[in-house]
Amino acid sequence: MSAQGFRFERKFLIADLAAEWVEALLRVHPAVLRERYPPRFVNNIYFDSPARHSYRDAVEGMPGRRKIRIRWYGDLFGPIAEPRLEVKLKRGYLGRKLSWPLARFELDRDFDRRGLEWMLAASDLPPAARAALHGQEMVLLNRYRRRYYESVRGGYRVTLDTELQFYRVRAWANAFVGRAAPRETVIVELKYAPGEEDRLRDFSAHLPVRLTKSSKYVIGVEGLGA
Repeated sequence: MSAQGFRFERKFLIADLAAEWVEALLRVHPAVLRERYPPRFVNNIYFDSPARHSYRDAVEGMPGRRKIRIRWYGDLFGPIAEPRLEVKLKRGYLGRKLSWPLARFELDRDFDRRGLEWMLAASDLPPAARAALHGQEMVLLNRYRRRYYESVRGGYRVTLDTELQFYRVRAWANAFVGRAAPRETVIVELKYAPGEEDRLRDFSAHLPVRLTKSSKYVIGVEGLGA
C-alpha cells in the first residue's frame, strides 16, 4: 500500500481533566492554535464483520487495518440529509479516508437492515464502495462534539472531541438505548504530514498528557458489549 494521501494521526485520551481545562491548554499552546471551524456534533454508524475483525485489529494494533462507517453532522436522529460512506485506512499511525455521498435516510427506532439496504440501493456508489460493505453489519452508533484547531503557522491540525455517546445497533428492532462516556473523557487528535514527525514532540511537550491508542469504536464496543 502506498503512503500517498496518508497523514499522521496521533491521539491523546484524557480521562482526568475536564474539557474546559483541555480547551484552556490548547488556547495557550505555543503553536498558537486558532479554531478553524465552528464546533459541531459528529455522528457515525460503524460496521464490522460478524467476527468483529475491525475491532480485533484495532485492539491488537495491526499495522494495516480499516474502519467502515456512515458519517453525518448535526442532529443524531431524524432526517439525515447529507450522509457519507467512509472507509478509514490505517497504516500504523498513518491514516487516510475514502468517502462517498449517500442517499438521504431517516434514523429512528424503525431503522434496521432493511432501511440500510434501501438507502444503499438509492445511493450512487462505485463498485469499490459496495465491495467494502460486503460481509459487514451495523454494530455501533456514536456521537461526539468536535472542535477544530489549526496552528497559525500551518502544518498541522488538532481536533478536540467531548460529550461522547454510544448506542448499540442491531439488524432488527433497534431501541437505541445509549451509554454516555464519563464527562471527563476527552480525546485530542494531532494530524500532520509525513516527514514532519518533530511536530508531535513539539506539540506534546506543552500538553501534560500522554499519547495513547484510542479508538472511539473500541471504546463503544467494550462499553456496550457490542
